[in-house]
Amino acid sequence: MGVGCWAWGDDGVWGYKGYDKALTLESIEAAFRASLEEGVTFFDTAEVYGMGESERIIGNIIKGLSAEERSRVQVASKFYPVDPASSLPRINVKKDLLNALDASLARLQLDHVDLYQIHAPLMVENGAAVGDALAEAVISGRCKAVGVSNYNYQASQHLLPTPMPCALRAREILRCAH
Repeated sequence: MGVGCWAWGDDGVWGYKGYDKALTLESIEAAFRASLEEGVTFFDTAEVYGMGESERIIGNIIKGLSAEERSRVQVASKFYPVDPASSLPRINVKKDLLNALDASLARLQLDHVDLYQIHAPLMVENGAAVGDALAEAVISGRCKAVGVSNYNYQASQHLLPTPMPCALRAREILRCAH
């Protein structure tokens, strides 16, 4: 079980700093800490949630945790295949993905995330290029695991040339990168 953090920092859809006056930095931190206290330690965010504001908020909260509390937190973030600033497709997926991951890590004030995902199946490059980029993210230590979000089965099959169960897919991505 995890906490979806889209609303944390997003004023375009969820009302943060807008119509939802109850959604403040204080209420977000209270929700984060209550989640930890109840054993919910997985927090899911993305570079596009509030144009990075969700990641900044989570990073600031984590920074204020004790070492014991921090050791229990797991963070996931996502790469969006369309540049959030320009709305243009990201063409060089490996460079763009790694740059986006580095920017997410800076906003989160972390040296790695536990899970890094492709946010949507909108890639212009082939699946092998996406797989190479994800493999490099793991090999470089920027993330512990990789995945996809908002993909159906058919879309996920394009990440590698041969279909295989999802549990084996990550191992195959890593094997191909060596």
